[in-house]
Amino acid sequence: MVINTQITPLKKDNRNQHFSTFDVLSVLFSIAIVLVISFSVFNKAMNRKKSDIAKTNMENLAQDLIQKPVIYTQAKNSREIASTPELGLDPWGNNYVYNIIKNAYGQPVYLVIMSPGPNSKLDTAIEMKPQMDISQIERIHFERDDVGYVKSFR
Repeated sequence: MVINTQITPLKKDNRNQHFSTFDVLSVLFSIAIVLVISFSVFNKAMNRKKSDIAKTNMENLAQDLIQKPVIYTQAKNSREIASTPELGLDPWGNNYVYNIIKNAYGQPVYLVIMSPGPNSKLDTAIEMKPQMDISQIERIHFERDDVGYVKSFR
């Protein structure tokens, strides 16, 4: 039994060989969406990595500040720490900020080091009450994109 099959050549239709404006715009729009999503994911990953670096730096700074003797000076009717070195810059190029929380007797109890984060604005305000207990220190919440570290002097 022999089956006769014939292959018919496809005819070229030159009328439908061009792209419409809609086709071009939809491809460009799709590429733009993919780029925006990729950039957003990459930016979040970079900020997360910079936050981790800042936390590590703050741990090291806290250890350095606690190990060094603290000498106070009178300047402009306020006491400022004179023996602390320049803290340096965080991964976003901002200065680190620190506060020393003291007990009712004026002895340093906690050291709080903060970084303003990517927006370069310090959003966290720490209330400097002399009778702060450990539960209040543990509840310190660093606002928005601020990064912080709390270390005990003990």
